[in-house]
Formats: sequence, structure tokens, C-alpha cells
Amino acid sequence: TRIKRDLAFRITIYLSLPLISLHFFHWKVTTLGLVYPTLGQVREGFMLGIVMFIITAFYNHLEKETTEWNVKRDAIWALYFIFVNAFFEELFYRGWMQTIIFSHIPFFPANLLLSAFIFGIQHRLFFGSSVRNCVFYGVGGIFLGFVFYTSGNLMEVWTIHAFADLGLGGGKYLFHWGEWKDIPGKNIEPT
Repeated sequence: TRIKRDLAFRITIYLSLPLISLHFFHWKVTTLGLVYPTLGQVREGFMLGIVMFIITAFYNHLEKETTEWNVKRDAIWALYFIFVNAFFEELFYRGWMQTIIFSHIPFFPANLLLSAFIFGIQHRLFFGSSVRNCVFYGVGGIFLGFVFYTSGNLMEVWTIHAFADLGLGGGKYLFHWGEWKDIPGKNIEPT
């Protein structure tokens, strides 16, 4: 299935490279941002996450790219994206890649922009996103990269990313556009 293929890819690339760095290059777990968040970081993650939810939901509304939604299938896919995909992307792009880029390019805006550019491009390569969406994801990558740079905490940026994914998935409901064919109980057969 789609989730199994995606998960296999993410484990192979997004998880194995940080683990290789931990083992062979003797990185500390804290280098990847895997530390317990402070209460302030949790609060900031949720507050910024809610802002990101509203922005992504509104952007999704403006793009009107959401098509008919199948509740059972897409709800599982959405949960996977919120809890698994968002974590793996943040571990890879912020915890691992941004750490490497920042150690080799000491000029702050350039290293942040490069990390965000790669994050935006991966959405084009793997998800076939439009160029405009890649720019949107790149701007999100700048924001997440800056938060990670200032906090050093992966859980905070994961929370924000999860809210952004939730906004992309729930945007059409928040702004009431399109037909509501997918109200629970109406269209629940897996396709």
C-alpha cells in the first residue's frame, strides 16, 4: 500500500542517515535535537503550530487542490502524515541535514535558506507539488529551520509541522469549500 511504501522509504533514508551519523560519527542524540522539551518549548510549539495550522488551512483553501476525500483511507493516511511523516521529515531535514549544513556553511541566512530550499524541492520530487507549493513549503522550511536553530529541540518543530499537516488536511473543512461528500457515514468504503 501507499503508506507501507512511503514508510519504507522514510525509514531507509530519513531514519538510517541520522542513525548512521549517531553510530559511525559518534554524534550525540542531542545533536539531532532529540532532547526533552521545556514547558516553554511545548507551549511555543503549540502556539506556533496553531498559527501554522491556520496559515496552511487558508493556503489550502486558496489553492483548492483538495479533491473528494475518502474518510477511512485518507484519515489513516492523514494520521500517518501527522505523526510519522512529520517526525521523520523533521529528524532528517532539521535534526540531521540542517546540522550538517550549519556546520559546513557558517553564514546564518545562507545555511538556513539552503536547508529550506532542499525541504521545498523534496515536495516536488516525491509528491509532485507545484512550483508555488514548493515555494510555500520552502518558506515553511525557513520558519521551521529558524525555530530549530533557536530552540535546538526537534519536538518543538515536529509539533509545528504536525499542525501544518493537519491544516493542509483539514483546510477545506475549516473554510467550507467544495462539496461535503465525505461526511462520516456517507463515503466510507476504501477505494
